[in-house]
Amino acid sequence: MVDDSIIAEIRTESPKQIFYGTTRAVPDATIETRYHAATDQDIPYLFYAVRCEDFGAFDAALAEDPSVADPVVVVDGGSDADRLYRVEPTPELLVVPVLTRHGGAMLSAYCRDGAWTGRYQFPGREALVTMREFCCDNGLTFDVQRLYRADDAGDWGDAGLTDRQREALLAAYEAGYFDEPRLSSLEDIASTLDISATAVGRRLRRGTAGLVEAVLGGDRDRI
Repeated sequence: MVDDSIIAEIRTESPKQIFYGTTRAVPDATIETRYHAATDQDIPYLFYAVRCEDFGAFDAALAEDPSVADPVVVVDGGSDADRLYRVEPTPELLVVPVLTRHGGAMLSAYCRDGAWTGRYQFPGREALVTMREFCCDNGLTFDVQRLYRADDAGDWGDAGLTDRQREALLAAYEAGYFDEPRLSSLEDIASTLDISATAVGRRLRRGTAGLVEAVLGGDRDRI
């Protein structure tokens, strides 16, 4: 039996989506999906890992965001680490339930500055078209950034990397950070990207972990 499954990297944006207000107010924040659980009332709690430079500003924006309720910090790694949040979703629109009803699955997704970018698996092109029509009918932008067959073992997509992780990894590679001997430092890369050396180190660690998971098949819970 031929497997017609496809994987699409899609960017969607709408004020109706979860975390729109928070990430527009704190544009440097990156919110990544982690896992779901069900409450006694069958209302899902959603879990997200959050990275940002100012968690005070993030928490203030989150408290005013109508798309979530009862936010709780489940894991706080300190000032130089991610946080794991649990929230109850209250957005006008959720895309993932529509996806799953048509046989699809969300592989990974993150939100930044009001837009969601995700990797989604579909049982075929018809399901992808159905999701696109749903988004367009409900006022969501729908930008397919990449499309490939799920059984293409030679293509790992973006390996779940965020744009900033990819940018940091490429900058480090081009500067000779991975050479032996090392030709540049975190401070050098930070100067190129106009961010702190601490932020560069964090993005390199997270990006490298994502590549290991995608390419070598590692499977370890992390926030």
